[in-house]
Amino acid sequence: MNLYALVALVMVLVTVGLGVLQYQLGKKQKTRLIGSIVPVGYFVMRVLMALFTSDDTTAITTSIVGSLIIAAIYYFIYSVTKKRHTTSDSNN
Repeated sequence: MNLYALVALVMVLVTVGLGVLQYQLGKKQKTRLIGSIVPVGYFVMRVLMALFTSDDTTAITTSIVGSLIIAAIYYFIYSVTKKRHTTSDSNN
């Protein structure tokens, strides 16, 4: 297993782990500020990694757009989970 495959595996595990964390935060009905910490942190870290590891403008742009999409998905997971559990709690 080469270094690139190992880094890709770690990134996939971190991405999935943060998605699970967002789901749990939404389930516990934390505030919107708490729900935005993980997506913003993920986006900032990916942008910094792209800036430090790549000299190509296309690679940096692709990484920034990709991390923005994943951050939006994280916030979407949090919002939907929070809304679903708020609705189910009010029905009980």
